[in-house]
Amino acid sequence: VAVLAMLVGGTAAIGGGGWGGLLGGITQLHLWGGLQPGPEALVKPAGGNAYFTGPGGIAHGEYYRLLTSMFLHYGIFHLLLNMYALWIVGGVLEPLLGRLRFAALYLLSGLGGGVATYLFSDIGTVAAGASGAVFGLFAAFYILMRRLGRDTSAITVILVINLVLTFVISNISI
Repeated sequence: VAVLAMLVGGTAAIGGGGWGGLLGGITQLHLWGGLQPGPEALVKPAGGNAYFTGPGGIAHGEYYRLLTSMFLHYGIFHLLLNMYALWIVGGVLEPLLGRLRFAALYLLSGLGGGVATYLFSDIGTVAAGASGAVFGLFAAFYILMRRLGRDTSAITVILVINLVLTFVISNISI
């Protein structure tokens, strides 16, 4: 999907956004598969988030967006950060849960994150990324470590850092 995003979106998909080009911009692929909107009436105010004023999105039956948005990212940094977290936490969880349970946990966490984003975000904002799924894995990691009687301080620090970054960096879905 990342390769498809780069082919469809060009340089806007892999860079050109904030942080020296490491954050990508909104592409046609994001407009088609991003969480909230449909491809109608894009409004992009100066210095603000792009949003839609026309019909479309999940409220209009485009439920596929709950799944497709989990596999779209805004630039290389966003993709690499989520993949690194998935690699680290998944490397511990998958052997404990097995492949099928791990895959189910990942998909249900991603869908849950998508539903939460849909319910609590401003109407019409474009959201994408595997962060909801990754946060679900973080929570499962925390719960499993607690049940196994192991130290949870490392995952607690990661959760706190991610929570702080969510509110400090602009344009991150809460």
